[in-house]
Amino acid sequence: MPNHRTRQPSRLQRLILVLGLALAGCDAHDDHPAAEDPVITAIEEGCGHLTGSVASAVTLSVDAASAPNMTANHKRVDVTFAQLPSGKYGGRGLWQIAEAGDYVVALSSGVSMQVVDKDGKPVAPEAVQNMPKACAAAQVARVYPLLVGTYTFTFGPTDETGCKLIVEETAGHVLGTDGH
Repeated sequence: MPNHRTRQPSRLQRLILVLGLALAGCDAHDDHPAAEDPVITAIEEGCGHLTGSVASAVTLSVDAASAPNMTANHKRVDVTFAQLPSGKYGGRGLWQIAEAGDYVVALSSGVSMQVVDKDGKPVAPEAVQNMPKACAAAQVARVYPLLVGTYTFTFGPTDETGCKLIVEETAGHVLGTDGH
């Protein structure tokens, strides 16, 4: 009998799956097996927090030395961009990660964003997905593999003056347990 290996879905495939579930109106607490996926759960929570959570407000800084701490677990952050020398808007803010894992970063805007570690190295997202109209509060969700530490989130340049942000840990998925 041949040895068949089951291929696990990629993070992008799971992200697309949760968007489909949200559009279909599936309840995250039903017995649907996909609802137990940590990436899907984090995206569902993030979408809900963007509309219903208590918000904190942060104004970004143009330079890294004075970047404000934006960390607000399970809370929406209303981000105001600084005016850049070019006349566009953007800026930097800090986010502290207390537990290594994959994190979903959802934005209310399609503004460009970069995550940089404490050594100045960019962290590439494992998945980027435009959100469907069913999650009107968010336009973009990205999944980042983050270790314990402080990260700089850099936004812009853009014509927009701000956005809403939520960062959700994908509980249950810790780096190193699946080959990452």
